[in-house]
Amino acid sequence: MENYVNEISKHFTIIGYREISHSQVRFEAIVEPKNGNIEEEFNRLYEVFSKKGLIPVLFVNQGLYTIRVIDNPSVFSERKFTRRILPIILFAITLFTVYIAGVYFSESFRELTGLKANVSYDALLYTFSLMSALVLHELSHYTVARARKTPVSAPYFIPAPPVNVGFIGTFGAVINMRLPPTSVNSLALIGIAGPLASFLVAIPVTILGVSLSEFLAPSQIAALSESLAEIRATPLAMRIIIDYMVPKNMVVLSHPVLLAAYFLFLITFLNLLPIGQLDGGHVIRALTDPHTHRTISISVIITLIPLGFLLSSLVDPIYSVLSFFSILAFFLTARREHVGVLNLFTRLERKYYWIPLLYVILLVFSMPVPG
Repeated sequence: MENYVNEISKHFTIIGYREISHSQVRFEAIVEPKNGNIEEEFNRLYEVFSKKGLIPVLFVNQGLYTIRVIDNPSVFSERKFTRRILPIILFAITLFTVYIAGVYFSESFRELTGLKANVSYDALLYTFSLMSALVLHELSHYTVARARKTPVSAPYFIPAPPVNVGFIGTFGAVINMRLPPTSVNSLALIGIAGPLASFLVAIPVTILGVSLSEFLAPSQIAALSESLAEIRATPLAMRIIIDYMVPKNMVVLSHPVLLAAYFLFLITFLNLLPIGQLDGGHVIRALTDPHTHRTISISVIITLIPLGFLLSSLVDPIYSVLSFFSILAFFLTARREHVGVLNLFTRLERKYYWIPLLYVILLVFSMPVPG
C-alpha cells in the first residue's frame, strides 16, 4: 500500500485512502490535482502503474476525485502463439482468400470485355488494393493506440469464404484493446484513425480502378445485361470521382480494382456506424455517457435492420448488408456496455472537436447513395 501512496502522491494530493483486499481492487484514494491538467497527471500515473500490472481508474464520487487501483496482470500477458504467430497465420490465409476472390472477379471482367490479359495480374492488383487499405486501417489504430499508451494486440485479419457464395475474401480485421484508453481524447483518436486511413486510400484506388475499367455505351450494356449485376447505390465519394472521370452517357464496366474501392468505402461506412465498439461507436462514446451511447447503439440497430431490407428491395441489394451487419454487431458488441475509459472525469477537449466533424464527413462520403 505504501508504494501506491508514494506513486500517487507524486501526481495528486492524497486526502484519504484505504486498502481493499477482497477483490481485484487493491487500493482507493480520495485526491486533489496538484495542477490544472488532471488528464496529464493521470496519464503519467497510468504509465507507471501499467508497467507493474496495475490499472488506475479516475472517477468522481460524491464530488470528490477518487483513484481506484486494480490488480489485474492477466490483461498485460498474452501467449506467444496468440501474440505473434496467430496474426501471421490469419494474415497469410486472408491474402490467399482475397486473391482467390480477385481471380473470380478478374475472370468475370475479362470474359465480359473479351480482352486478353493476365488474370493473375488483375487478381494481384485487387488483392494489393484491398489489403493495403485494410492493413493501413489497422496499423493506424495500432499506432495511435500505442502512442496514447493504450496496450493493444496485433491486427487479426479474418478470412472469408469464396466470392461465388457472396463474400469478397475477407471480413476485415480487428485489434483488441487489452485495456480501455486513459481518456476520451485517446478513445476518439483511436476510433477515427482507422476509418480515416482506409478512406484516404480508397480515393486513389477508385481513381486507378476507373482508369482500368471499360466504358461502354448503353446499347453495349444492354447486350450484356444478362451477365451483369448492376450497382445502383454507390458511396458518395466514389460517385463524385466516377462522374468526373467517366464521359457522359457511358456506363462503367468495373475492373476488380474498382470493386476493391467499392468494398473499401462500404467497409469504412459500416465501421463508422455508431454501434457498440465499432470505430464509430468509439467516437460516439467519447462524446457521450455510457447510457446515452448504448441508447444510440440500440436505436441505430433497430432502425437499420428493417431499413436495410426495405432499401434492398426498392433500390439495391447491397443495402441488405445494413440489416445483416446490424444483427451481427448487436450480438458481437452492442449487447454489452462500452468499455469506456479509465479517466471517467474528463470530457473531450476543445482541440479535439475536429474529430466529431471529421467523423460526420467520413460517414456521409462513404455512405452508399442511390444514383
